[in-house]
Order: sequence, then structure tokens, then C-alpha cells
Amino acid sequence: MKENPHPQDRDQIRELLKQYENLKQGRNHSFLEEDAFEKIINHFEENEVHEKVKEDNAGLSDREMDVLKEMVSGKNYKAIGEKLFISPLTVRKHASNIYDKLHVNSRAQIINIAHKKKWI
Repeated sequence: MKENPHPQDRDQIRELLKQYENLKQGRNHSFLEEDAFEKIINHFEENEVHEKVKEDNAGLSDREMDVLKEMVSGKNYKAIGEKLFISPLTVRKHASNIYDKLHVNSRAQIINIAHKKKWI
């Protein structure tokens, strides 16, 4: 998209966003072909998921970032707890939150994201 769209372009963008919101809420418009509808929905859904992880810390709290860094270094929950002065169960809860917020299910995936995002 252009940085400073012309008024006509802004109106078209507003209309598309309005149509998208209507479609997302289950309202349909017969003037859209099904393929076009699918493309619009897929585009916005993909961007919504990517935006969640694109945030600086992907919504992780400072404490979750501390736990993440220790997980990446290879420590187990007990060792992480000792270093951060919290119980292993609290570490486990933070780890669970990290998995959920990053949409991953393995420590290897966490390490991969942490390196890509330069969190470590």
C-alpha cells in the first residue's frame, strides 16, 4: 500500500475493511465471488497470526522472557527456578504461557524463534 493514498484509495480501503469485518462476523455480500472472499479472509487471518508473534516480545511478560532465556540456555525447570528464585512449578506455568503465546509446542521451536527475534 502507498504511504499517502489518494482520497479515492482511502475510500476503497475503508470499504474493503468494512466488507472484511462484515464477512468476519458472518454477514455475507453476494457481490463477492467465493474465491475472492476466501482470499480476503485468508489474507487477514494470516496477518493477524503473524502480527501476534511480530510484537517485540510477542506479548511475553518480562518474567516469561527471563524464563525463556534460561530455557534457551538449556536449563531445566528446577535450575531455572533456582536462578530466578521461583519454584519449578512457577517456571512450568511461565513455560506453558510461553508455548501458548508463541504458538509452539517444543523447546526447539522456542529456541528458533528466540534466535530469529534476537531475544538472546
